[in-house]
Amino acid sequence: MMKKNSKKNRTAQKRKGAAMKRRWGRGAAYVLTFALAFLATYLLSSCADHDDMFDSGIRVGNILLSDNTMVAPGSYDAKSMHAVGVVFYAKGDTAIAVAPVELGDHCFSDSLVSVSGISKDAFTINGLTSTAALMVSDIDTPAARACVEYRSPLAGWYLPSAGELRVLARNLAAVSASMAVIGGEPFHDVQYMSSSEDNSSSSNAELYCYCVSLLRGYAVSVPKKEAHRVRPVILVH
Repeated sequence: MMKKNSKKNRTAQKRKGAAMKRRWGRGAAYVLTFALAFLATYLLSSCADHDDMFDSGIRVGNILLSDNTMVAPGSYDAKSMHAVGVVFYAKGDTAIAVAPVELGDHCFSDSLVSVSGISKDAFTINGLTSTAALMVSDIDTPAARACVEYRSPLAGWYLPSAGELRVLARNLAAVSASMAVIGGEPFHDVQYMSSSEDNSSSSNAELYCYCVSLLRGYAVSVPKKEAHRVRPVILVH
C-alpha cells in the first residue's frame, strides 16, 4: 500500500513539474516577444531621430546655405559651408527661413495711415507681399526697409507677417537649436515687428500694427510709430 502511494506521489509530482515547465515556457516566450517588439520600436525610433538630423530636405530646423540649398544641422560644416538662415516654416515645396541676425528696433511706419495690399490680421502667411506693398507705398516704413536692405549672399529678405512670426514662435525650439549650430544670434524676450496691420476695428488699421512675442507665442497690437525688434525672413524657392 505504501509503495502504491509513493508511486502515485511521484507521478503527480512529475505531472506538476511538467505543467510548471509549460507555464514557465509560455511566460518566457511572452517576455521574449515583448522584449523583441520593444527593442524593434526603440531602434526604429532612434533611426528616425538620427535620420532627421541628416535629412537635407525641406524641414523645420534645417539650415539655409548661401547657394540657396539646405542642409540638416547634423551635416553642417562651418569650414566649408556658409549659413544664411534657418528654416522655420515648411509646407510642401515651400520653406521660409529666418536670418541669423537681428536688425535692431524699428517702427512700422512714420505715418498713421492704412496701407492697401498688406495683411490685416495676425494669422496670414503673406509677409513677402505685405513688405512689397509697404515699400511701394508713399510712407516711410523703417522696419520693412531694414529687411529689404539687409545684406546677405541671398536676395529677397522681407519683414515677416504676424502669422509667419507666430509659426516661428511655435517652432522656436528647433530653430534655436540650429541657430546655435551656425553661431546665429539668439531670440530675445521682446516684441518682434511684423508687416501686418491690426484691422480689428475701423480705425485700428491706421493706428496699429501687430508685434509677436516669439518666446511666448502671442500677438499684440502696438502703435505704428513705436519701435520694436526686427528680424528678416526669406522665402526659399
